[in-house]
Amino acid sequence: MISRFITPILALVAAAGVIFGAWQMRRASDLSQELTTTQAELAAQKAVAEQHAEAARVHRAHLERVERENAEWELIERELRGLEGRDVPLPDALRDAASRLWP
Repeated sequence: MISRFITPILALVAAAGVIFGAWQMRRASDLSQELTTTQAELAAQKAVAEQHAEAARVHRAHLERVERENAEWELIERELRGLEGRDVPLPDALRDAASRLWP
């Protein structure tokens, strides 16, 4: 009597195993495709991040150059302000050049 039920039960278990295996293979295939897509998106985002990092490096270099130039101009301005009110004679070469330019 029990042997009469064992064959259909084994057939159901085998069918369930085949269906489950097929479902797992389909799921693995979907996950593999998703992984490939995600890796491609990650590579694209890394490239964008590298471009932004390069732009930031160039911008920092520009800001540093501007700061150096501003510091130089401040020194020149401070020096010129220190010379205000002084009557310093021009060196001979400058005096000759000025007399040629403004006779």
